[in-house]
Amino acid sequence: KEEAKSAFAEALADGFAGFKAEFDPNSATYHGGDKTAVPLGGGRLPAALAGENPDWMSLPIAPLTIEDSYGPEHEKLVAAREKLGQIKKSLSVLSPPIEAIMRLQKEMEKLEEGDEEGKTSLQSRLNGEATKRAGIMESVVLARDAIENPKFHREVKPVVNEILDRATKPFGDKSSFGEFCVKIQRCTQVVFRLQGELLQDIKKIKKERAKRDAEQDED
Repeated sequence: KEEAKSAFAEALADGFAGFKAEFDPNSATYHGGDKTAVPLGGGRLPAALAGENPDWMSLPIAPLTIEDSYGPEHEKLVAAREKLGQIKKSLSVLSPPIEAIMRLQKEMEKLEEGDEEGKTSLQSRLNGEATKRAGIMESVVLARDAIENPKFHREVKPVVNEILDRATKPFGDKSSFGEFCVKIQRCTQVVFRLQGELLQDIKKIKKERAKRDAEQDED
């Protein structure tokens, strides 16, 4: 076993020495023995990288791929659907920081008078959860205000506004908080349904465009 270990160590050392020599300018194997300096400025590629086109700078620039435009209505639908997804995602994480705020407020009420250290600690945590809540609400507001869709303004926006208004007000008990969570759940369900409807509208526009293109090709 000792002889095998010794042989392995010797082979490993030889291999490392050979690898190291390839990067030693004084070694005969430096850069594989090719002493030709690679010019700076991109004028010539190393032979190993040149391939079939050594004069790479004279090659034509590949044209940029431009996605097909399906018109402003399509773009509005896509943008609205994306913003609806943002609202749904944000609303799904709104209740945890609110619940944490309720819990920390209860703990604050139970603190003994004069426990400044405990009060400071709880207040810091309260501020952190309030910051989370504010960030989530801001995300909802930004998405809400960016949506240009009649169905959204009619069916979703009023409920979103109710949720945002209620989120910053105190909850008297767990029951009222539970009702708030149910409202969020129902709102996200409506958002999900509207996303599906918008997707169908998007597909319809693409289908009509494909049909027109096919008819033009036939002409």
